[in-house]
Amino acid sequence: MELRTEGIRKDFIRKGNGTNVYTAVQPADLLLRAGTITGIRGRSGSGKSTLLNMLAGILCPTQGKVFYDDADLYAMEDRVLSGYRNSHIGYIPQGSSAISSLTIRENVLLPGMLKKSTVAEAELEKEAERLMQQLGILHLAGEKPQHLSGGELKRMSVARAMLLKPEVLLADEPTGDLDDENTEVFFRLMREYAGDGHIVLIVTHEENIRTHADQLYRMDAGRLTEEQQ
Repeated sequence: MELRTEGIRKDFIRKGNGTNVYTAVQPADLLLRAGTITGIRGRSGSGKSTLLNMLAGILCPTQGKVFYDDADLYAMEDRVLSGYRNSHIGYIPQGSSAISSLTIRENVLLPGMLKKSTVAEAELEKEAERLMQQLGILHLAGEKPQHLSGGELKRMSVARAMLLKPEVLLADEPTGDLDDENTEVFFRLMREYAGDGHIVLIVTHEENIRTHADQLYRMDAGRLTEEQQ
């Protein structure tokens, strides 16, 4: 699997005294290969999350294209794109995305429920338990999200994003709610996942991404530039 972009840009319209165009992401070319962890650093408001959402198939670029191998993401019909995202793209959002009416186990299993999969339900349950065990939340499997801390909910999001073993895993500030110990657990898991032939992309404002990423970028005022390790 290879993920690449060709000049993707995102503009937003601000209405005030007249109409202003705000460019959140300047034209960006990016190439991500299987087996690697890529980090994108930058301050809040620099455009990192906007870029990530375009790569995830959530936010259509104003200009440019996103390819997963030869598949042009935004040339797909909405229904096809939705299915493609669930099968091929794992997404760890910045905020909480737990469904309050479901238990933690059910939240983790949600991608499997949404996909018409050939994977047996028992296998998905086993994978969910394995991930929750690795992330230290298996004992919370029967709880509802409102009973968990921010860090525990973040770890639930990680487990859910990885359940179907997607080729691409995209993470938005994944360690913001984690303590040092769980941050290390997360990065060890990401290294193992990349080592199994997947693409991992992490956007963060944390400096420690330098020690974990195979390639590193910086984002300032919507402009993406490669950094030297």
